[in-house]
Amino acid sequence: MTGEPTRSWHDAPTVIPWPGVPLGTGGGLVKSVPEDFEVEEIPAYVPGGSGDFLYLWVEKRDVGAPLLANLVAERLGIDRGAVGMAGMKDRRAVTRQWLSVPAKLARPVEAIEGPVGDGGAIRLLRVERHDNKLKTGHLRGNRFRVRLRGRDPADDGAVATRLEALAARGFPNAYGPQRFAQGRTIDTGLAILRGERLRLSARIERLAVSAVQSVAFNHWLAARAADGLLAAAVPGDVLMKRVSGGIFICEDAAADTARLAAGELVVTGPLPGSKGSRAKGEALAREEAVLAELGGDGIAWGRLGRNARGARRAAVAWPDAVGVARDDDGLVLTFGLPSGSYATVLLAHVVGLEALGEGARDEADAGEE
Repeated sequence: MTGEPTRSWHDAPTVIPWPGVPLGTGGGLVKSVPEDFEVEEIPAYVPGGSGDFLYLWVEKRDVGAPLLANLVAERLGIDRGAVGMAGMKDRRAVTRQWLSVPAKLARPVEAIEGPVGDGGAIRLLRVERHDNKLKTGHLRGNRFRVRLRGRDPADDGAVATRLEALAARGFPNAYGPQRFAQGRTIDTGLAILRGERLRLSARIERLAVSAVQSVAFNHWLAARAADGLLAAAVPGDVLMKRVSGGIFICEDAAADTARLAAGELVVTGPLPGSKGSRAKGEALAREEAVLAELGGDGIAWGRLGRNARGARRAAVAWPDAVGVARDDDGLVLTFGLPSGSYATVLLAHVVGLEALGEGARDEADAGEE
């Protein structure tokens, strides 16, 4: 391609509707208080009962994920790097998740409990043993209980219908705006990919490069949606089996489109990296066209080496165990999401873009890729 890029690294769409399916409306106030947004981690496995690590089932209120890890390390007298967690959890919320720490500690694990700032708190709910440190991504997903205040009760039935429809059909699995920190992490990631020497921690470098990968994915997803191909296969697509997670390359687009329609498969999109895309043919050409539109002057994915080989992300996510009810304080939505999917993106589909207001923007990633 020639000329100016027609997409921008800084304008990635974060809520991508199904073609012809309008987003919900009505909004509502999310996270008026931390108790309005409850998250509980669904672990990939349960602790085995023995081993060199303590697994701590922790509840935090109004505490960000980085601060949680720092405080646990400080209160136990260990290095920050010794604290393991499977996924980041929201700050303005009440969340429950597993952490891991070495079993050999100079202080009792109960030392992690206590207040944090004005109104925040950490509670220790359970302690188990396991034989390995908890690592990023060691979770199946998260369960949510979200209260929206200030909505008209007359729309409750429509909300329930939309949520149930998305549980059956799924929703475009875009990264939410929280991923990009108003563009700051994108700028840092692009600088790394252009070879600029920056004094950053490994964690910040990883998050910055991940933000750039996420931008590329969201643009690919938007292009795919615009062409009506979120649930249709093209030759060379990298498809995933929903039950087993197995990956394969599409060779028969008509047959695989039927399997997509039946909910057996899901299309995957690129998180670019040093290893290059697994897609082929027409699907690869589509991915490369999106990156070309973004403009790649000076960007070298190969610089990432083993730190970011590249990965695939499902184009569609399905909420499960959905429910809608009303209590004295507002409309309460319950649902589960797979690791890496965003509750606020789902909320935008169900109750409107207003749900992505400032009160909801601190949601952390449910699971890093």
